Amino acid sequence: MNKTTEKQLKKTIKKIIVEEIIDGLLNGGEYSISGFGKFKIKKRKAQKIKNPIIGEGKIKEVFVVKFLPSRKLKKYINQKLKIKGGGNL
Repeated sequence: MNKTTEKQLKKTIKKIIVEEIIDGLLNGGEYSISGFGKFKIKKRKAQKIKNPIIGEGKIKEVFVVKFLPSRKLKKYINQKLKIKGGGNL
C-alpha cells in the first residue's frame, strides 16, 4: 500500500468513526466505546456574566459534548506518562 492510499484510508476511517459518534449523540445523547470512554451531550445553562469593559452580559444556554474516559484508558495514560517523566503536560 502506498502512502497516498494509506492516508486516504486513514482519513476515511476517521470520518466514519466521527460520523458514527455524532449519530449516536444525536439519537441517544450518549455514545460509548468500550475500553476508551463515553461521549455525552450536556446542556449548559444560560449564565449572567460581568465583563469589566461592557458591563453585564449573558451567555446563552448551549449543548456541549463531554468526554468521560474509561478506567482502562486513564490507567494506561497514567502509566505511560509516569514512564516518560512525571506527567507534566
